[in-house]
Amino acid sequence: AGRVGEAAAVIDGMYERGLQPNTVICRTVLHGALSVRAVRIARDMRAKIQALEATAAASDEMTLIGLLRLAASERDPRAVRHTWIDGVRAINKAGGYCTRAALAALAVAFAKCEDVRSAAYAARALTATLPVTEKSVPYETLMRA
Repeated sequence: AGRVGEAAAVIDGMYERGLQPNTVICRTVLHGALSVRAVRIARDMRAKIQALEATAAASDEMTLIGLLRLAASERDPRAVRHTWIDGVRAINKAGGYCTRAALAALAVAFAKCEDVRSAAYAARALTATLPVTEKSVPYETLMRA
């Protein structure tokens, strides 16, 4: 977790200096922490991202995918479900959209939690609801997944 730890320390230093990192910075460290299994750092980044979301500064698909990965690493399907619902609502509120990548991440997260029923449901939503050429997934479809 060496370089990821350094990156997290830089973000902490930003806060100490009165600077607020943006979601891209926190999301990058979140994904890096998950890649090296630095769960403590990933949880810290999740808290920072959630604080940014409270100010409507973090509402994008890549952040949602990172938070789903973290919830899956904790093997808690309820956390995956809450992360999904909160993330999709935030993205919709910000006027953004999700692609099939978000639905795929949801299916993988449930599979990692060994919630086969929810994983299958998300996979069906991924494959059955849209033509392959469709870029964004309608909000109603996302909320049913």
